Amino acid sequence: MRVTSLLIFTQFILVFISAFAKEGSTLASLEAQMLSSNPQIRSLEATVKAQKATAQSQFGNFLPQISLNGGYAENKTIQEPSEGYLGYVSGRWNLYRGGEDSSLRTISNSEFQIAQLDLDVKTRALRRQLRETYYSLLANKKNLSILDEKSDFLNKQRQMAQKKINAGLTSNVDSIEIDLEENNILNERESIKAEIERLNKELSTLTGLNISESSVSDRESFDINSIEINIETALQNNPSLKKQDQLEEISHAKVTQQRSEFLPFLDLEASYGRITPEYSDPLNGTESRFALLLSWNLFSGFSSYYRHQATNYGVSTQQFDKKNTRLEIEKDLRNLLTTRESLAKLKIHQQQRLMFAQKYYEMTLSEYKRGIKNSPDLQTATVSLFEAKRRMIELERDITIVNAKITELI
Repeated sequence: MRVTSLLIFTQFILVFISAFAKEGSTLASLEAQMLSSNPQIRSLEATVKAQKATAQSQFGNFLPQISLNGGYAENKTIQEPSEGYLGYVSGRWNLYRGGEDSSLRTISNSEFQIAQLDLDVKTRALRRQLRETYYSLLANKKNLSILDEKSDFLNKQRQMAQKKINAGLTSNVDSIEIDLEENNILNERESIKAEIERLNKELSTLTGLNISESSVSDRESFDINSIEINIETALQNNPSLKKQDQLEEISHAKVTQQRSEFLPFLDLEASYGRITPEYSDPLNGTESRFALLLSWNLFSGFSSYYRHQATNYGVSTQQFDKKNTRLEIEKDLRNLLTTRESLAKLKIHQQQRLMFAQKYYEMTLSEYKRGIKNSPDLQTATVSLFEAKRRMIELERDITIVNAKITELI
């Protein structure tokens, strides 16, 4: 009974692993695996949590602080000196600090937003990198299929050439030409396999999975759908520009924080219990103390002044950085859109070229069978046809990668 249960459980595990491996070949599942296991993402997520906790802690500056105090003390004043034990409850509430607490809270909230935006930027970059690798792998798989198809074509041509050779209609030159082309196919296949192995390793690094050669099927399609965007809207949604907005807000908050050094502080303090040290039981103390304290730093050796100057310059620096970042992102986005438009036009022309190459091959093959065309003509038509197919794959791959780069920015 136990053996039977163990066998059933083992079969279930194997089926589950097989299903997971099959599902793991899709782009969506690879992306989910990457985002759940990538150490950079994990690190940034931890940073977001830390910054959120820090931002929440800043609210405590607006609330009173209460503490319990006790111990031994000795007072020597113009009044009668005293010594002994003391124990009391004290509270302190800052009523005004020149806007420093509000500035610190603004800075902390902005740093929390920046941590989230950094996570968004890294997530977008990894998704783009995954798509580039995935679709480059797909292009190589499709190129391998084209080489297999071309090899089948050459085998059929070899059979036709051999019939002509046996009939004395041509020499062994036709067969040698096919041998040369097959040798080229072998070299191309080895080069593509090496590139596939490299891309599989890159996928493994990104996702943390052991990617096999069958991870991407050549039957899958490229993402060549057109992307219609509004430049201004895209720039507003760009996380790098949003980060610049938060950095600018921090620079303004630092100016306000630094300005608070020129303003007075107002605190409310209260204590109750055994405040004056005595040797009697401190728990029996009924003393109380209440104070409204105003503190104002009148001179700090000009350090506050120069720190305030530095924060003002920091605002100007951040504003220039923001403008420069916007210009760079807008330039990259416009260039990508132009590149995509150009590739889309090339794809239309290439589709026409592929159609002509197919017709040319079929006509040349027909005339070769009738003895009108010779072997070099057929080889030229074959190379032209498969070169057109390969170029179409490259264009669709390039359009897909450009789409991934555009998506990263919008």
